[in-house]
Amino acid sequence: MLLAIENSLKTLLLCTGERFAVRNSLAMAVVEGVGDHCCEYMTGGAVVCLGPAGRNVGAGMTGGLGYFYDEDQLLEQKVGHVTMCGNLMHAA
Repeated sequence: MLLAIENSLKTLLLCTGERFAVRNSLAMAVVEGVGDHCCEYMTGGAVVCLGPAGRNVGAGMTGGLGYFYDEDQLLEQKVGHVTMCGNLMHAA
């Protein structure tokens, strides 16, 4: 998880469980997939997810960047819409 590297600039490539990058403020990560609540309360840093994501993505997110490869176009229904602003881009 990012807890061990939250205060340093590192890049990871792994498949994670639930609550990946919660409260992330500086770290950058590339992951193969995430569970529920990814990027919850995130204030900075960047996350690139190349695989599936669980529900409630980005809930309470006030900063940082999240990029999600959404091959099945299911991410829009999984995003925590109440507190997250942004644009979902779909490949042509």
